[in-house]
Amino acid sequence: AELTRLIAASAGVQLLERFLPFFPDREYYNFSINAGFFGQIPILQDGNLSLAQSVAIESYVASIAPRYQRLSPQQRAIDLFFASTLEDFIVSCGEPVTLHILNPQKEPDIAKKCESAFEHCLPVLEEHHIPKSGFVNGEDFPTVADLAMLVWVEAGAQFEMAQSLASYDVKAKHPKIASLVRRTKADPAVADYLSQSETFYAKVDFPPSTTFIVG
Repeated sequence: AELTRLIAASAGVQLLERFLPFFPDREYYNFSINAGFFGQIPILQDGNLSLAQSVAIESYVASIAPRYQRLSPQQRAIDLFFASTLEDFIVSCGEPVTLHILNPQKEPDIAKKCESAFEHCLPVLEEHHIPKSGFVNGEDFPTVADLAMLVWVEAGAQFEMAQSLASYDVKAKHPKIASLVRRTKADPAVADYLSQSETFYAKVDFPPSTTFIVG
């Protein structure tokens, strides 16, 4: 959900956010099932549209964002590549981190699992996809690709915790990624969001879960 929030806030889409508790009755699960989905959150609603799956939601919000209207299909595809790679990492490491928080005995190899997930993705991105200067898509403002890297490196829940558990310092190991994150954070719209966000640096992300309404 954090990447969706960043896209909306930095690119001109107004989101109303409804938080649904994880405990005790799994209200988020019932809401998702009743909306015609699979029991997961987030869910986005915009008029008659209801949408699940994080990358689909991120893509939709980016597609209606005023700041991104001049992006080409190629640039949007690159953005989705970064968002999808981030989501792959969440599945392989972020979700186990959440389980580890709930019950460490269920994820006894969490450090190794997180280190493996970092090493699978970040060296490839550092070598082949992160620019030495500017932003990934060559614009004078960050797009979804840059925001995804910001979430990966600095967001608290799952990501920062995964680095700590794996003793994996992304900024030290990957200087081009670190520089890109600094440039992205310096964008005025991104900086304004980060200065006000109550969720970006939060250490735990499972209670509550969330659904978005475009408005």
